[in-house]
Amino acid sequence: MAVVTEASIHKGTRAPGLVWLDLTRKCQLACGHCHNGSGPDGTHGSMTTEDWTRVLDEAAGAGVSRVQFTGGEVTLHPDAPALVEYALKLGLAVEVYSNMVHLNGSWWSLLRREHVSLATSYYGREDAHNAVTGRNSHARTRANIVKAVAEDIPIRVSVIVSDPSDTGEEVKRELAALGVRNVRVDHVRPFGPGGRTGRNRARTGCAGDAGTGASASVRTGRSPRACSPRG
Repeated sequence: MAVVTEASIHKGTRAPGLVWLDLTRKCQLACGHCHNGSGPDGTHGSMTTEDWTRVLDEAAGAGVSRVQFTGGEVTLHPDAPALVEYALKLGLAVEVYSNMVHLNGSWWSLLRREHVSLATSYYGREDAHNAVTGRNSHARTRANIVKAVAEDIPIRVSVIVSDPSDTGEEVKRELAALGVRNVRVDHVRPFGPGGRTGRNRARTGCAGDAGTGASASVRTGRSPRACSPRG
C-alpha cells in the first residue's frame, strides 16, 4: 500500500481524484465482511474535528475534487454533518456512505444538497441481509433506499454477495424495480455463522468503488495521511 504524503502531492505527484475519510469505527451493525472491523463497540478514534478539517483543506489544495465520508456508520459521528458542510464550502463533491438504518431529518436535509450523493450496501433478501448485518436492519435500509430515490437523491448501491458464482442479478433487478440505477456487485469471502467472516479485509463499499480514477484514504485514529488503496 503506497503512502502518498502531503509533501509528495505538492511536489508534483498527481492528486487522487477521490479521498475517503474513515470517520469512525462505531456502527449499529456487525457485518462480518466489514473492511475495518467496525461495530457497536467501535469508537470515533483520536482524530479531532480540527484534524479532519485540515485533511479536507489539504485535499482541496492538492486538487482533489471528491470526498467520501464513511466508517463505521458515518451518521453516528457527531461532527459528520459539519464536516460535510465544510467539504461543500471547499467546492468538493461529497458522497455519504451509510448503512441507512437510521437517517434523521437533519441528514435528509443535508443529502438533498447539491453536490451530495448517498451510497450503501445491500444483501438482497430480508433473511440474508439481517444475517449478515447481525440486526433486523433490512426493512429500514430498504425503506430509506426507496425514500432516497423518491426524493431524487443520487444513490449508489453495492450488492454484497459471498458466492463467487452469484452475479447478483436477482438483487440488481429488485433495486432496478425500486428505481436505483447505480448498482454494482461486490464479492467477499463466504460469511460464517452469524454473518461473520473473521478478519476479511476486503474494502467492500469503499471509495475505490465510487468511480474511476485514483483514490486515497485517511483512517480513523491515525495521523492524517493519504494511502493509495490499490498501490
